[in-house]
Amino acid sequence: MKGYFRVSGRKGFGKPKLFIKVEYEYSGNSGNIAVTNLLGLKRKGKTAKRSYASQINFGTINFNSIHCKSYVQFYKAVADYRRRTGLIPPYRSLRIRTGVLLHGGTPYATNDVVRIPRRTNGISFETAKHELAHTIRQSYDGSLGHFLFDVVRYKYMQQHYCSKRTNKGFAFNEGWAEFWAGSCYAGLCNRL
Repeated sequence: MKGYFRVSGRKGFGKPKLFIKVEYEYSGNSGNIAVTNLLGLKRKGKTAKRSYASQINFGTINFNSIHCKSYVQFYKAVADYRRRTGLIPPYRSLRIRTGVLLHGGTPYATNDVVRIPRRTNGISFETAKHELAHTIRQSYDGSLGHFLFDVVRYKYMQQHYCSKRTNKGFAFNEGWAEFWAGSCYAGLCNRL
């Protein structure tokens, strides 16, 4: 997961166009993750350098997009969940949609989708654990329709922090995610 690779191969017939493409998806012991756009298409990173040479050294490549940063943080969050519980998330695949236009500009999650706003330069590991916790709890709580009913009933679309006074449904939903992310503990409170 350090992102260091050595790629090699042999030249076949013709002149192949060499470049490196990275797709932000994972399928393994901790479950499945895919970083997608609004249409559900997988995000990818490609090297700007392309060559027809028979031998090429790409050197150090830095994919520093919100898509890559989101993938890294959610990969760690899902691995952390697996390590702490021994379980994989209760859905087929966690989809992280990046570049979403959102009111308020903060990430939010439904049953198996986390939406990362366009204006975000990156998210923290704590935020990834927080949003992952929402997807897991909401998946066990019911369908997407049930979630949307709760959004209206408990007024989910609001800013939050550990000591904020709200209704019980909102407090339970956010309290679960903040506890899981380690945001609120021993009387200390960190803002997400």
